[in-house]
Amino acid sequence: MKVSDPNAHIPRVANTIPVGINLVTVHDMHCARDFRGEILHTQDSEISAVDVIFSDVQFRHFKTRFWLTENSRWVLDKFCTALLISTKTQSVKSDQVIGKKLYIWIGGLFYSCDNQETKMIETILIPEFSPFLPEKPPPAHIDDPERNDGEIKGKFKKVKEVNHKTFMSYGGHSTAQSISQEGQDLFS
Repeated sequence: MKVSDPNAHIPRVANTIPVGINLVTVHDMHCARDFRGEILHTQDSEISAVDVIFSDVQFRHFKTRFWLTENSRWVLDKFCTALLISTKTQSVKSDQVIGKKLYIWIGGLFYSCDNQETKMIETILIPEFSPFLPEKPPPAHIDDPERNDGEIKGKFKKVKEVNHKTFMSYGGHSTAQSISQEGQDLFS
């Protein structure tokens, strides 16, 4: 008997757009769904989130979720403003945004414990968007890794403090020296 994937309805998208300011096209926008495939709703039966997939000219993708709660709606509003769509008088429909271009800001998430950091864990969306206007130069920022030999820093670097167990499971370094390192120190 073949068991079907209960998450088959969820598009699998690896976030492959690099850290920095990126020109992208809105590839898809749809209501966010839970693990059972049901649309996420608030207690008032309103849709609580939308998933947006961006793609760039190199066919790299980035998927994010915009929450529509009172405290988080401002991110979707900034996104729509960059697409030159007003959210004041109407709700946003997917056919209004799919295929439109804009600049998104992608940051790198690092874990920290005891003043040490892991390598970058994942890329995350920084809630900054800029409209794509062909007659204007692209946005720039002093911390953009493209301007810093690929170094992720400042606005593009997000560090999250985690416990030691989590830190170690994501490649954090142990604070204890290895036996081989102690031996090298003794004989050098």
